[in-house]
Amino acid sequence: MQENVKKALEITGIDARLEHVYDLRKIGQYGVKLTPALIIDGKIRVSGRVPSVDEIVELLKSAA
Repeated sequence: MQENVKKALEITGIDARLEHVYDLRKIGQYGVKLTPALIIDGKIRVSGRVPSVDEIVELLKSAA
């Protein structure tokens, strides 16, 4: 997922901080039940699967 997010950020030109969280406690604090998960602006946008670059682009645009 990290590579897809990087590509989506390049496509959109959005300047964002990308953080790969490994700490299970922190993951739980976000409310994530299934990994991998994509969180944008504190909200779980995708969980339990790896979204395509195109889907991430759309999620980023809708959150902007």
